[in-house]
Amino acid sequence: MVQGFHSSYNDYLKEEAKKPHNSATITHTAKIVVKVLGRRVERKIEVILEEDHLGFRRGKETKGAIAMLKLISERTLDIDKELCACIIN
Repeated sequence: MVQGFHSSYNDYLKEEAKKPHNSATITHTAKIVVKVLGRRVERKIEVILEEDHLGFRRGKETKGAIAMLKLISERTLDIDKELCACIIN
């Protein structure tokens, strides 16, 4: 009788594992955990980084800085002035 219970319990576990909500719940929970941890890391990094660090935070993209540098260099050429730039990687 114990052996029959064990077998039916294993069958029950196999059937439960086949249900789509179990794996989807784990995936959804993992996504939530990743978002929460990501936000915590962002807040910690925001305190450490200086204002001129680009590409590490929202709204401070490297593309924007490159576009601004291009605009400044074009305007400098238009007014026939000398431009010196130092880019540190």
